[in-house]
This record gives sequence, structure tokens and C-alpha cells, in this order.
Amino acid sequence: MTHIDPTPFEIPGHLPHFDLEKIPYEDREAARTIWTNVSALSSYGQEFGAAIQLFEFALGHAQELWAMRPPQPPAGLTIEEVIEHHEKREAVLNEIMPRFKLFQQWQSMAARDGAVIIFNVIKAMDGTKSSAFACPSLRALVDRKAFAESERIMEARFPDYMSIRHAVAHAGEFLTREKERQKHSVTAGIDDGMFKIPAGAELFVGPSLNGREFMVTASGELLRYEVSQESFEHVKNAILTFRTAFHPAIHPWNFRPR
Repeated sequence: MTHIDPTPFEIPGHLPHFDLEKIPYEDREAARTIWTNVSALSSYGQEFGAAIQLFEFALGHAQELWAMRPPQPPAGLTIEEVIEHHEKREAVLNEIMPRFKLFQQWQSMAARDGAVIIFNVIKAMDGTKSSAFACPSLRALVDRKAFAESERIMEARFPDYMSIRHAVAHAGEFLTREKERQKHSVTAGIDDGMFKIPAGAELFVGPSLNGREFMVTASGELLRYEVSQESFEHVKNAILTFRTAFHPAIHPWNFRPR
């Protein structure tokens, strides 16, 4: 069976403390809070990494169980042999399918949690940036280009993060309330290789997986994000880039060669 690598996906390093000589006394309490919030981003990133690893673990086990399904009976068997083959096949399926479904559920849990964490990372970045701009001494020091680049990394990889998170958080309402279901269904027509729906027809997709692709309909669109280590690398790079925006507020001694 598939084994998960126990080494967690990590956000390397940490943000050194701000140089108090650059932060006047009246700004220090706000600066400490901002430093704590920047550091907390790494925890969000590592939670996303854990979700990806859970997804990989469950996907590997599900694939192995799926491959264990006995084949259909070959041609040329007698009725008695077909019945015997069917009974043996059913016995194996009854053994493996409950576990297969459990691993599928773990994949879905990991993908849904990942969607929420992506939202939290972007919102935490936005809130921390706003707090930095509200702190006069940090506002004068931070690297605004690093802020912009971290946002670009996340929004390029996860352009629909807000709508996906909203659909995950309100999945029960979207599914069971007809007005909400109609509001969030695709009606403009779609032909993307997986769905072929003519304009005027209604396509509603609750939080679902197609391989590594998490998808959901929201506000009349079919939205997706990829559940993969590559997505984790984008989150990690965005967090590390965001962190560098605060390097001008840190004593250069912290960045000396080791």
C-alpha cells in the first residue's frame, strides 16, 4: 500500500524580529502585532501543505484499491462458473469498496480545507499589509513591490479563491435551496472536455473532485483549483515573498552569510 512521507511540507526559515532602532516607541506595539501576523502566515502555509499530503496519501490508497477490483467474467464460462465468478467478485468488492470510499472522502476533505486555507492566506496577507501601511514607521520601510509580487503569485494560481471558498462554506445552502442553486448554476453553455452543456441548460456542480482538480459552480461559473504539490509551492513562494517586504525593517546582521 502507499505510504505517506512523514516529512511535512514546510515554509522554511522565519522572519527575524524588527530592528527597534528603526521603530519608534509609539509604533512598537503595532509592529509586534504585525510581526506576529507575518509569522502566522507560515502556519497557514504548512496547514495547506498538510492538506496536500493528506490528499496524496488518500489518492494513492484509492488508486491501489481501484486496481484491485476483480475483472468481469471472461467469455465462454458456463452459467455455474459465471455465478461462482460473480460471487467471488462481489466478496472482494464488498471488502475493498468501503475503504475506497473512505479514501475518496479524505481526498474531498483535504481539497475543501485547502480551498479555505488559500482564502485565509490571501486575506491574512491583505490585512497584514493594511496594518503595515497604518503604522508610520513600517509604512516608510516596507517593500511594496514584494507585496505586489506575493499577491500576483496567489491570484495567478488561484484566481477564483474567493468564490470557491464561498461555495465550499455554503455548499448545503447552494444544494438544497432552489433559488441559490439556480443563482450559482452555469446556464451560458459549456464545452470543456468534461461537460458539454448547451446554452440555456442548467449545470450545478457541488464541491467535487476530478482527479486532482477541485471544482464547483458559483455565480454562474464553473470554478477550479488544482490540489497538488505545485499549488503548495505557489503558496510557499507567495508567503516567502511577502515576508521579504519586511526585510528593510530588520537589522542587516540577521542576513549575514552563515
